[in-house]
Amino acid sequence: MKILGVIALMLLGVYGCYHSAAPSATIRYKLTLIVDDNGKQYTGSSVVEVTRQDTTKVFAGIGGYGGNYKGEAVAVDMDEKGVLFALLRGKDTVDYPLYIFMKSFPEYFPARADITVIDGMRRLDHDKPKASLPFDKLPMLVRFRDINDPKTVELVDPDDLEKTFGTGVKLVSATIEMTDEGMTSEVEKWLPWLKKLKGGYLHGGFTSREAPLGLYGLNFKTGELK
Repeated sequence: MKILGVIALMLLGVYGCYHSAAPSATIRYKLTLIVDDNGKQYTGSSVVEVTRQDTTKVFAGIGGYGGNYKGEAVAVDMDEKGVLFALLRGKDTVDYPLYIFMKSFPEYFPARADITVIDGMRRLDHDKPKASLPFDKLPMLVRFRDINDPKTVELVDPDDLEKTFGTGVKLVSATIEMTDEGMTSEVEKWLPWLKKLKGGYLHGGFTSREAPLGLYGLNFKTGELK
């Protein structure tokens, strides 16, 4: 028993040293979209949690800023016009949540050796800033011609919602803010088939071949939400 106790203490020590040498930070951001349909406005938002860790000192030469996130897409319900979704990925960035807060608040991440990504995230979490998000920095926007059929997904141009939703429909604003709010869990209300995909692609398979827009379930929701 004494040996087991010593081993346990050693493991705790190693664990403590690792986390001391590889600091981490967790933040939550809220993304909100407002759409105007000929004078009537619709709002949708979601809260995403992001954790990143600095392993540059632990794995010299190959370390970096690893990260993970959990959350769901923003859904803007426009009644008979359908639902607009802002995904957890960008057009060119799969892990969109890991970077968007850095691009939105660059003043927190100056190119200085004495300020790390972790430092910036901790300051963000403390200050809880809010900013307008330019449309070219938005995640991928999509809608479904038939909300019950994932294969009917279509890409939506944030600068031309009229093309998809009809005359007079436009994206008014997009904002991002740091928050302590609880995680949202509403996207499955519109997409009941999402759970059946089990993270797979929208055509039901587990390879991107012929998958509509190359999208999969985790682009809409990932992680255990609370």
